[in-house]
Amino acid sequence: MKMTPPRPKRSSKSRVLGSRFDVRLPRPSILHPPSSSLALLLPLLLLTLPAAVQAQFTYTTNNGAITITGYTGPGGAVTIPSTINGLPVTGIGDSAFEGCTSLISVTVPRSVTSIGNYAFYDCYSLTNVTIGTNVTSIGESAFGVCTSLTSITIPDSVSDIGGGCVRFLHEPDQRHNPRQRH
Repeated sequence: MKMTPPRPKRSSKSRVLGSRFDVRLPRPSILHPPSSSLALLLPLLLLTLPAAVQAQFTYTTNNGAITITGYTGPGGAVTIPSTINGLPVTGIGDSAFEGCTSLISVTVPRSVTSIGNYAFYDCYSLTNVTIGTNVTSIGESAFGVCTSLTSITIPDSVSDIGGGCVRFLHEPDQRHNPRQRH
């Protein structure tokens, strides 16, 4: 006499493979962690986010302040951080974003006081720039050859604008107003 094992009862956590087998799949714990694990996991994830954002920028530290010297991120809409490792970002260095063709928009925080020469030069996909209200100087050709640039707001705090700052704008008739472009 041939004995066959009894068929287990199906449950809502089961998956039927074919018509002869009933396989119970474990619930993935990473997708549904216990609430105490979630409480521990969330702060760790939040701590790694700023590190990932900061890793997109190269920078120098001088007298407790940061100057952005380069960008290695994917482009798109970029917000420059106001602090890195607890230190204020006060400058965007010469040629920091030069030739970054994947850059679409840039937001410069209020902590920044200067934008260097050629900082965003030849970022031809750049369409929109918002500059923080504490910037006092913008270097030579800082936004030169940004041919897609359609909007740049330069705050009243800027007292020194280098030559060719916004050379070759999308609409040439707007080059003569150094304060706002739309």
